Amino acid sequence: MATTRQDAWTEDEDLLLAEVVLRHIREGGTQLSAFKEVGRNLSRTAAACGFRWNSYVRKLHKANIEEAKQHRKEIGQKMEYVPKQLTRQEEQSSIQQGGSRESVLEHAIEILQSVRRGEYGQQQFQHLQEENERLRQEKDELTDRLMKLEEEYVAFFEYVDKKRNVMSYDVGVRTSRNKGALEKVEK
Repeated sequence: MATTRQDAWTEDEDLLLAEVVLRHIREGGTQLSAFKEVGRNLSRTAAACGFRWNSYVRKLHKANIEEAKQHRKEIGQKMEYVPKQLTRQEEQSSIQQGGSRESVLEHAIEILQSVRRGEYGQQQFQHLQEENERLRQEKDELTDRLMKLEEEYVAFFEYVDKKRNVMSYDVGVRTSRNKGALEKVEK
């Protein structure tokens, strides 16, 4: 009797793996990011997905891989930037939040039209500039806090050293007094 492994890959899982990897190839993404996405969806590690892709699924989709690479080349020549397509999860999430497939498609069309007009890149660039400025301010604040902490650290250890010296002096004075008292007693 043949036993089936508990973690064996199903045809549906292989198909999902192929679809996601091919989409990433078409969009210019990395296979590693595809493996991570599939891993999250299937509760498997990215390494397991990569192994399955390289050992089995890739061999079944050689023609599709070449087609996806060609598509990526063609799109890359037409546009500098292609906005990220919605994943099935994002599309489902949008639909569950009250949107319809049509509204998701309308949103995608709006993005593509703004890319064509050159607005999308400007909006994204402006957003990145704002984010950069916010991060620069945060860095400056953290640098100031670090400098203050370093000053307090130095002051603390100077205080400890002073107290240590005072204690050493007091112990030395007491010791010399005790020696003097002992010398008098011995005489």
